[in-house]
Order: sequence, then C-alpha cells, then structure tokens
Amino acid sequence: GLNNREVLDKDNKTIKSNVINVAPYAPTWVEMLLAALKKQYPSAQINLKNLSLSGMGSAWGAQNIAARLATWKNKQGVQVQPDLVLVGFGVNDAAGNVTAEKFGQNMLQIVQQARRQTGNEDLPFLFYSPMLPNQRVMAWDAKTKLLPYQEQLQQIANNDPAIGVARITDIFKEIVKSKECVDYLNTNVNHGNDFTARIYATALLAALGVTTVPEKTGGDVNADGEINLKDVIILAEYALNNEKPLADENAADCDGSGRVDLKDAAYLAQHLAGWQNRTPHYNITKALQQDGCYEPLFQKAIANKGNRALLAKALQKAKALEAAGGGEF
Repeated sequence: GLNNREVLDKDNKTIKSNVINVAPYAPTWVEMLLAALKKQYPSAQINLKNLSLSGMGSAWGAQNIAARLATWKNKQGVQVQPDLVLVGFGVNDAAGNVTAEKFGQNMLQIVQQARRQTGNEDLPFLFYSPMLPNQRVMAWDAKTKLLPYQEQLQQIANNDPAIGVARITDIFKEIVKSKECVDYLNTNVNHGNDFTARIYATALLAALGVTTVPEKTGGDVNADGEINLKDVIILAEYALNNEKPLADENAADCDGSGRVDLKDAAYLAQHLAGWQNRTPHYNITKALQQDGCYEPLFQKAIANKGNRALLAKALQKAKALEAAGGGEF
C-alpha cells in the first residue's frame, strides 16, 4: 500500500487534550488526526513523528527543524523522508513580541531548512494558525498579534503550491463571539481541552480532504460494536483471572486509571445504568503505538514556568478585583 509519513513541528500549546485525565478522556488532536487518516486510507502505512518541544516559538523551529528531522530514522538506521510536514506556531511568538514580518521569515526558513535537509525541493507543508488564548491573562492582544501571523502563513502559501494553511485562528475568532475561552481551555490560559482538540483535528482533516473524526469507544471489550452487560461480564472475568485475552484490550481501562481491574467493570456497569461522569475511556494512544505508526513526543506539554507565571499573574488580578469590590475577570 501507500507509505505516508508525516512530521509535526509546533509550539505544543494544543498537543495534550486530556492532561487532567477526566471524562471524556479525549485523545490529543494528533491522535484524532492519525486515527482518521488510518480509517480513510486503510491500506496505507501511515507513520507520524512529533518533533515539537513545549514553550518554543518559530525561531526555535527555524533553527532546529533540520536537526529534528535528522533524528527520524527507521529500524535500520536509515533517515526517514517525510511526505508531509505540519507546522504550527504563534502563541509563544506573540508572548515574545515577535513581529508578524519576523514570524513569516521564520516560518519560511522552516520550509527551506526542511527541504534542504530532506533533499526534496517540493516537500509539502500544511501550516495551521493557533487558537486564541485567554485574553484576560495575556499581556498582549491576541487578535492584533495572531491574525497578522495567520496572514503571513497565507502569503507564504499563496506563493508556493506545495503549502497549505488551516486558518484555525479564524475559527476561534468566531467561537469567542458566543463562547467563553474557559469552554475550550484546560488551564484557563493557553492550552486547549478536548473541545479544542476536536476543532484542531477537524480543521486539519478538512484541509487534507477528510471530513470525519472517528470515534473510539471504551468498554466494548468484545469488539462487537456494542456496549452492554456482556462487556461488563467479560471485563469482570478478565480482571479476576486475566486468562482469556480481550478482543480489544485498549477498551478495558474504562476509568482511565492506567490499569484494568474490577473497578473498570463497576465503572462500565455504572455507565450503562446512566450514571453521570461515567464515560468509558479508550486508550487510543496505546492502540496507535501498537500499530507502529505513532511515536512518543520529544517532550509532553506540561505546566512550565511560563504558564505558572501567567497563572500567578491571573490569581493576583483576581484578588485585586475582589479587594476592589468586584469587576470583570
């Protein structure tokens, strides 16, 4: 079949959608994207390498893309040549007061360096602009920073038929007209939740000509397409003796604890009984890694010093407003 290889290079603001490990236990948008591509092209061998590092901006990408690509080698130690590169920066650049012109230069340099490293002058790229962070926490205006960045991406793409743009900033510009940013953030600062992950995945899939994000449902341990008492019984028996293998072991850790035990059977039974907050967890990360098409990140998105500083600043602002007798925050 086809051999499709993708590489992602980004500022990592949105990679982790299930950081807080609560229902609905959504996978990252990267995993949603990969699962959808595998479903759309079942005969293709699709491999993805994530080259991102949290807290970085476009200048870092321009300086490190060649070295990062050089680390991607197959089991025989041969350099892997990507078929498509996805690149998304913006929020960290805005925080660093990078001008739109400089941002555009950095993004263009990423393209040039990657093409030079791979020896492919027509290496395709898909740029994607970032979501809007919590403007009440930021010291800079998101729209006046991020929208010009998005236009820089568009200008580059307009001059290169091998480059596309997913205008995600535009999507969030519309979202904030009717939603609060807390609805799509998991830190209330600049990291997206499961809602944001689905928006990113859907936007990028649409740019690639794929229209749906596949659903993976936890609890269907016998893989018959339904969740019912049969699954509860099978899961309980498995937890007790662990002898007969499950048809889909990635659907067994229903409570997302990282292990399979009787608590998962009880959790699944509660889900079937209609209890709230009992969405069964599906380990899509493990499933994709078992297929050999998804490698762990260089560095997970975590609450770094910059985020802690922003949260501390937000807390100070909230306390000041409270002391002054209230106000909008």
